[in-house]
Amino acid sequence: MDTRYLVKRIHTSNTMMAIKKENRIYDEINNDFDVSNTDNFVNDDLKKNSDIYKVISNLDSVCELEPITLGIDAMIKNVFDKVDETGEYRGPEFEKKEFYNGKLRCASLGDFQHLVSANDNTIKSCLNGIPAAYFPQQDAYRMLAKPYVVEILQIILATSIEYDWDIDKIPLLGSINSIYSDVHDNMENILKLADQPNYSILKDISSVTETVLEKFGYRNDTDTFSINGYKVIRYYAKNILESYKDNGLMFYDFLTKWRALLPPMFMKLIPSNSKWIAGDTTNSVLRGLGYIYYENTGSAFPSPFIKYVDKMDNGNSIVDRLKMLFGLQSTWKHNELVEHLEDLLGYSGFNSSNEVSQVPIAQEKDQKRNYDETDNKIQLTFEVPKHVTKQVDRWIVKYAKKTKGADGTVVYSKSTYLK
Repeated sequence: MDTRYLVKRIHTSNTMMAIKKENRIYDEINNDFDVSNTDNFVNDDLKKNSDIYKVISNLDSVCELEPITLGIDAMIKNVFDKVDETGEYRGPEFEKKEFYNGKLRCASLGDFQHLVSANDNTIKSCLNGIPAAYFPQQDAYRMLAKPYVVEILQIILATSIEYDWDIDKIPLLGSINSIYSDVHDNMENILKLADQPNYSILKDISSVTETVLEKFGYRNDTDTFSINGYKVIRYYAKNILESYKDNGLMFYDFLTKWRALLPPMFMKLIPSNSKWIAGDTTNSVLRGLGYIYYENTGSAFPSPFIKYVDKMDNGNSIVDRLKMLFGLQSTWKHNELVEHLEDLLGYSGFNSSNEVSQVPIAQEKDQKRNYDETDNKIQLTFEVPKHVTKQVDRWIVKYAKKTKGADGTVVYSKSTYLK
């Protein structure tokens, strides 16, 4: 996808001048610099041995090009807000006839192609990451409600325990059947839709099941999926942090709530309390979801809290993101800024919904499996691509200033450019 730019006027005046460095072209024939394009009143020796600048006096404004870094997730959700009249999909028992008889507007791939600056593969990848399911009968996409996503995932995992499925070979058809069987407990409202010509409960459930399996795992082949435990526990963590985004949550209370909600087969993926370094979530499955801060709670030492960083509410530009971050706290360490800015460059760790070319935080071989041959937990590796770090460094130089924190460590605060 080509980079797009915003033309930003930074200065306007009727008395402006600019200085432009003249290019000196080397003359291969005469073995010397060609200085014929410079002003005649400068002697040739000076032209050949000094840099020559030209004064441009007929300017009334100065502009700069600022790259527009697209937040694809935010753009996708904006399309749903504008187009979709059905609301989030919460399960077949909550459906209305209007969706199936064409009276309610839904979001099609064409809507996203028209309003989102991305190719089809990127759009579809992002829709899966949200997640949004494709309903073939209506040729439409709908966002899945978070409680329903969790419900579907829990049914699949519970069935895997009941039938002793390998977590790396979850059968698609078996998952669909288990969810279809569960739906029959709420058939009263579903039967009201039976007379709709475009309604097929099995097709709807199949689409939703496949979307959830792709959200939390990888397709092995046409029939089976591998569930990635780190994607699962990260999703649960994000939901908890979002629900406490206004006030934050004591870090160890968060860990307790997190463990209480997790499916049992993934409990071992969360380190014990003693192994967490309070204040550092950068090298963990929580990377990019929140930040740690400290408050006095009456104990001898300040207690760590964790607060969600909502990247959907701050626009798509680097300036908006940095204003949001420095509004949350006045100073940040370098690795923390990288952690919360890298998604603007299509690198968002465990959620590969921003760019097709995205490199996951954990290596591909580590993400596809949760435990190695000796049943030891796979260790995540964190290696941000160099081009991501370099671009973030450019942003930091431009929009932040380096200072020393209270403990002598280097931190960054916002520059006057952001005020």
